[in-house]
Amino acid sequence: MIRSKEIRDRLREVDLYLLDKYKLEHPKKKRDYVKYEMLFMRRIKKVMKELYPIIDEATKNIKVIKKKGRHKSLNPKQKLTLILIKQLV
Repeated sequence: MIRSKEIRDRLREVDLYLLDKYKLEHPKKKRDYVKYEMLFMRRIKKVMKELYPIIDEATKNIKVIKKKGRHKSLNPKQKLTLILIKQLV
């Protein structure tokens, strides 16, 4: 009769074997961070160029009603720009 400890030990051996085999077949790739940062900056610049016309289109029909109280420091276009940039970066 096989005991649960023996099964766990055998499964642990199989896991270690498969892990070693996987590591040999899939070596860890090194990332060139300089190239990665350059590509990231290019993508961000491209997105930002395409983003401003979309923001203009989205905010052109928004009307802000002035109420009593504190003056709003940002208009809707600026608020939307900040939110989208935050999400992108």
